[in-house]
Amino acid sequence: VPCLGRTGDGGVCSNHGECFADQNGKAFCQCEEGYEGGACSEDIDECLGSPSPCSSDALCTNTWGGYACTCDVGYEGDGQVCTNIDDCETAPCGEHGTCIDGIDNFDCVCNDDHEGALCQSPKKLLFAVYADTPYNSVQELALEGHITQMNQAATSHFVIHLGDIKGGY
Repeated sequence: VPCLGRTGDGGVCSNHGECFADQNGKAFCQCEEGYEGGACSEDIDECLGSPSPCSSDALCTNTWGGYACTCDVGYEGDGQVCTNIDDCETAPCGEHGTCIDGIDNFDCVCNDDHEGALCQSPKKLLFAVYADTPYNSVQELALEGHITQMNQAATSHFVIHLGDIKGGY
């Protein structure tokens, strides 16, 4: 009997194969999935296959007789299928912004009236104020210089002039 003492006992066919006889009575091993070699004792690294048995968004780890798939950070699933976790699901930007989902992150695009990483702060309205000038040509030149500086800095939303713009005559 060619397979006597060979089936699943760790012998010729190891514990990962079953011994069969061909029509000529010669013994051969039929390996379990994940094993190869004449005695079925060599582990197949399924992770080296192309395409990978795992999702492109997962890590494939070889195990004896098989493999394990683990979704990458920012993804969820069984490793065969991984989907991006919706980081905007909890509405982190609140009612004053729009959340743009990324991979394990998000960005907030704030409405015009709010700012901050989570659109949590109302924008400040800034005013520049000047008063009672110019009264002469020297002050007029100085005022033009100040206005040019304010326009270049662009830190104020509005510029307000208080008072008059000429000498008391």
